[in-house]
Amino acid sequence: MNVYKNLFLMLVVVFAGCKKGGESTEDPGGIVPPVVETDKKILIPVQLGTGNSKTVMSYTQGAAFSKIEYGDGTSIGFTYNNTGKPLGLEKFKNEELVSLTDYELDENGRVIIGRMAIRKGNKYVLNGHYELKYNELNQVATISFMDINEQLLGKVERRYDRTGNLIGERSTKVDLTYSYDLKNGLFKHVNYAWLLTIEENKNLFLSGINNVKEITDALNSGNTQNFSHVYNKDGYPETVNTVIGGTKTTVKVSYKEIGVN
Repeated sequence: MNVYKNLFLMLVVVFAGCKKGGESTEDPGGIVPPVVETDKKILIPVQLGTGNSKTVMSYTQGAAFSKIEYGDGTSIGFTYNNTGKPLGLEKFKNEELVSLTDYELDENGRVIIGRMAIRKGNKYVLNGHYELKYNELNQVATISFMDINEQLLGKVERRYDRTGNLIGERSTKVDLTYSYDLKNGLFKHVNYAWLLTIEENKNLFLSGINNVKEITDALNSGNTQNFSHVYNKDGYPETVNTVIGGTKTTVKVSYKEIGVN
């Protein structure tokens, strides 16, 4: 009994020694408060460059392209179904429709075929299509280009890194390798921007996760392209410097905020 009594008295003494006036005397240096990160902005680009070289982009409510306008008078318009899946892409010159692509979707809403047509006089004539095959991660693994007679014109095989960046494309004509930075890509938060890596020969559309830094072609060393970036405080590129064939260009980027994560 004395043992339990002595133990009780010891606990009382210890407890009393730890409090004074209702305040803890515990060393505050022993507890490190958790670091709470501030919310990161979700930005989408609305303009690249100025003058005749500028590109102006507008968007749907679902953060997908609705229109892209270039400074040379050309533009691209996009259509979607009521669930936001892409239905088609139209190309214009001075507001006149010159070509289009209609998309066929599978049961999962993925684009599997792009049927292309061009304007000839007052008619639009089919000039082939492409077929997309996906890997187990829902990334486009192969692109097969077909003519109007269903004859294979060429096939492109794609490969990706662990973060989902497209790092290689191979066909009979090119063997391309892409490298990237670790920052927020220009089009990171733009839905279906990857379709323009098929439709448009403008390599900044590769920057859908991180930003492309270099493009090399194992079949043609003269095709090397280099990109460097100056980033804003939110980790998105505010300036893109490009060197292609010895020619240097600099593009300023303007964004709008669509939320935080």
